[in-house]
Amino acid sequence: MGIIYEFRPIHRSIISLAVGVLLFLLFNQFPLLLRLLIGWMGFAFAYNLLCWIVMLNAPIELIRKKAAQEDG
Repeated sequence: MGIIYEFRPIHRSIISLAVGVLLFLLFNQFPLLLRLLIGWMGFAFAYNLLCWIVMLNAPIELIRKKAAQEDG
């Protein structure tokens, strides 16, 4: 779990995008629009899951440190 705290938001986006693309490619027997929807939902679920994991498990000090780094 510790590695997830080191991810910047762009890393979470890339991982989530990979999940969405993978789902899009796995469901190739469905129509294109449905595959796009499944991929989008996979992306959104993966991104939200990664964000919630960080928010619920990170110590307050780490959250403040990361916020200060990302806010400038």
